[in-house]
Amino acid sequence: MTQENRAVNHEVDREKEYEYLIFNLDGEEYGIDLSCVAEIRCWEVVTRLPNQASYIRGVLNLRGTIIPVLDLRERLQMHCCDYTPETIVLVVQIYDDLGERKVGAVVDAVPDVVETGVEVSASTPGYDIDTELLHGLISVDGRIIRLLDMDKLLPGRLVEGD
Repeated sequence: MTQENRAVNHEVDREKEYEYLIFNLDGEEYGIDLSCVAEIRCWEVVTRLPNQASYIRGVLNLRGTIIPVLDLRERLQMHCCDYTPETIVLVVQIYDDLGERKVGAVVDAVPDVVETGVEVSASTPGYDIDTELLHGLISVDGRIIRLLDMDKLLPGRLVEGD
């Protein structure tokens, strides 16, 4: 499904139930559209690259395909933490200026998948994160979940200064 198709599907299917993968970062809940999640993996050592953005941890060989791995805590300007065997890497499909590709995103935990028919709120008032990266907000069982726009998390070029 392309970026345009995902956007159109959200606009057209107001009656449809949407599924979001919920994950934790520094004790806070975030979510992404479940349809962009290719797989969920345990943390493994990545190959570091020189001159990369600070939030890019390196690259991972995923069954013959090299994918970049980014730390969502650092990307969202949160404090970093040590990785443990419980640390999770979400492999997600993104669509950006380089086309369709997979990216690994390091998160603390994945506690839930939620279904909701509630429209995503576009309002993201005064959060201490870059609101450009947010798709919107949803309320689930009295909790506010920040939905990230995974297509905007990674720049087209990985190397700074290109």
